[in-house]
Parts: sequence; structure tokens; C-alpha cells
Amino acid sequence: MITPVSRVRTCIIGAGASARKHLIGWQAVNDAQVVALVDVDESRAAALAQEFGIGAVGADYHAVIARPDINIVSLCTPSALHGAIGLDAVSRHKHVLCERGITHAPDECDTLLEAARSNRVAVGMMFPRRYQPSFARIREMLGAAALGRPAIYRVHCAMPAFNGTPARGESQGMDVFLDLFADHYDLWTWLFRSEATRVTARGFNWADPRPDSRAERAATPDTGVALIEFGSGDLGVVSAFCGMAPVFEPFQVHEEELIGPQGMISEIQATQFTHRDQLGKAQEYVFPPQSAYTAAIQDFANRIRRGEPPRATGEDGKRALRVGLAVCESMETGATIDF
Repeated sequence: MITPVSRVRTCIIGAGASARKHLIGWQAVNDAQVVALVDVDESRAAALAQEFGIGAVGADYHAVIARPDINIVSLCTPSALHGAIGLDAVSRHKHVLCERGITHAPDECDTLLEAARSNRVAVGMMFPRRYQPSFARIREMLGAAALGRPAIYRVHCAMPAFNGTPARGESQGMDVFLDLFADHYDLWTWLFRSEATRVTARGFNWADPRPDSRAERAATPDTGVALIEFGSGDLGVVSAFCGMAPVFEPFQVHEEELIGPQGMISEIQATQFTHRDQLGKAQEYVFPPQSAYTAAIQDFANRIRRGEPPRATGEDGKRALRVGLAVCESMETGATIDF
């Protein structure tokens, strides 16, 4: 049971690129207000707050979360920080919306979710693909066996090393295969209506110029391939290369396709895709553009107002975390990870 709120009053913690999307989303919610913005770089928070008309900024999230007029916290910090900040929030009876990954540590995740249950507040996940019309239609097609089963969903991308620098040690592999693809791990669970059962992955660190051994580079991968098997028999496949030069435009190479025994879906984007049957007959699907972030935040706010759990819950975040950690473990050890 979740304690409903009558007036939505939110603070956003973290003032990076995700915070801008959250600000736009929260400002689109009827009778809602973002009352504070927090970042360790208070000048960055102040600049964003001025742009969006936010009245209060700060560098100490503890003090802002403690405010009695705040009942929802949007976490836009790096995922590794979500556990500690989220626990502080739910312990003060604030609902929490996490950007992408719920945390990096399973024990920390369990503590957060248990504290949320005890305090009757929600932990929701920002998995915007669930709100993009193309994926809703693809889910219907999979449910109706329009593509046949089992299906294979493949995603491939190439981009520069994060921040345009060589790999950053331990955090680099986490960024790529734990955080960057968290929404895909969730997407596949949601599309296939099934949970992951096995992960096999191989990884390298091609952005790091040091002449390390293959095993050492695999421990902090920026590049690799992962195969995720689901109880339904369906497969999710990730291939990523994050070692391009800094001048390379992020997501300049990004491909997604879904293949089944009766057809395939290609050119998948938020508002369009192409379906081809076994004979090669093509049908294009085009949907009205919308902001998935805004739709997700509006839905989260409406559900919290009614005392209902979010569409993408903290438990969904935990499932995605489990898959991401298994990908990292398989890359490091070379073993297949069974759940």
C-alpha cells in the first residue's frame, strides 16, 4: 500500500542532462511544482534553476530532502549514488523516481526497496521506452504472435568513450553495460513478458591505450557483446563499441531490430518502425511524436496521487540490475551466468 499525495511537490537531485528532461516532465504535470534543485556543483544547479524558474537550489541533498513540503524526489545523479540518496528519501516518507539504474549494489537495492515498503512510499524507475508508442505496438504484436516466437531483439551502438576520455577504470564498464543498457534489459523483460534466466557476455576495453592483458581489459569493458536468454525462449542481444574518437557524435550508430520465425521489425525508433513478413512484404508504422519522459513522469505522478504503484517499479529496476551485473560478471570471468 502506497500513501497517496494530494499536491505534488518535487525536488530534483542532480543537474545534468537527465535533470532537464525531468524538469520538463514535472512542469507538464497538472498542479505540480518543482520546488528545489540540488547538485554538488551548486553553480550548475543555479543555472538550470534560473532557466526553469526553480526557487531553491543547494549542494546538500540531505537538507533539501528533509523539507516537509517535498513529497517526491527525482534522482538524476549517477546510478551508483541512487541507493544512499534514495534510502534517505524513502526514510523521510518521500516517493522516489530513479533515472535509469536503481543502484549498483544488490544489497543496497534490497535495503532501499524494503525501506520504501515499510514507509509506504513508492520507488519508480525512469524506463521511458515503456511509454514510447512504437514499443507498445511491438509488445502487442509479440503478444498476438504476429512475429512468431521465440524472437531475437538485437541492439547495436557505437559512441565515444564517456566524457571523451579513455576508460575510467571500474566505473567505465558499469556505465556501459550496467547503466547504459538498463532500459533495454527492462524493455526485453516487458516485451517478452518473461524474466532473464541466463547471460553470456564477452567484453574488452578498446578505449584504454594501456597494453593490458585481455583478461584485465575485460574487467572494465567499454566494448562487448552480451546474450540474454529469457524463460520464454526469446533472446536479447547487445553489441556496443564505446571507443570512438571524441569528435564522433554519440548515437550516430544505433541500430535495433526484432526477428521472429514469421517476420521481422527493423528501423525501430520511438515513433516508427518497419514490419516485414516472411515474404518480405513491408508495412511502415508511424506514431504521433511525444516525450516519453514527460509521459512517464505524468503517469508516475497520477499513480502516486491515487496511491497506486508505478508502472515501472523498483522491483523492475532490481531485475534490470541483476541482468546488468550478470553481463559484467560474465565479461570478467568468461562464465555463463544462470539465475
